[in-house]
Amino acid sequence: MLELKQFIELEPNEVFATGETTGGYDTVNQWGKGQHLKWLAKTGNDEDWVIRIAPSDWKDEQILATGDYVRDRKIIKKFVPCDSAVLERYQV
Repeated sequence: MLELKQFIELEPNEVFATGETTGGYDTVNQWGKGQHLKWLAKTGNDEDWVIRIAPSDWKDEQILATGDYVRDRKIIKKFVPCDSAVLERYQV
């Protein structure tokens, strides 16, 4: 569980968590059902953060630059288990 104290200690623009999932209605409904996806959680410049997601064959730099934002709070907390104070700092 990522707590605010730990989150604040992260560097700006740091990828602090990554993972993979399969797209579907019960997971991330982006990029098509059955699509193998990779996500990256990254801090911003203002003590905020975001998760970007794209097909798993994309390079990390491409995912961060043009991947979709994860907007569903349930999925955000599934990917990065965090307390409410950290979730409030989510960018999108």
